[in-house]
Amino acid sequence: MTQKYMLHNVDSEHCKFSVDNSHYIAESLEMMVELILNRKASSYKLKQGVEILFRRDELGWGISLSLHPSAQSPHLLESALKRRFIDAEHHDGYFLCIDGHRNFVVWYELKRSEFKGANINRIISRLLGLVGFELS
Repeated sequence: MTQKYMLHNVDSEHCKFSVDNSHYIAESLEMMVELILNRKASSYKLKQGVEILFRRDELGWGISLSLHPSAQSPHLLESALKRRFIDAEHHDGYFLCIDGHRNFVVWYELKRSEFKGANINRIISRLLGLVGFELS
């Protein structure tokens, strides 16, 4: 029996694939959360140069926030590290790095028990908070 829900139908006008067909492209944050809950590799563009990504790699399922160099503020790394370690307990498991394309990345590995809507929203909020953004 197939579920009647827009995310389960990849041919739907509501759900697109990336150019290389490696993941879904969410059109809203709510859709992104739904894709994550269904363990579907996906991305959501918050604004130009800022993207939330969800995918499985050798470490497991992870959510990351990626900021293109053009979207990075001066002293981003310094301020993000400061936030990370001032509130270390709440940011345990959040990792900061610069990738090979000079994107600033905040990454978090999702544990099996965290695949719940409220947990996903909290994690995304903390990813954004580390770089000084807030959900509106």
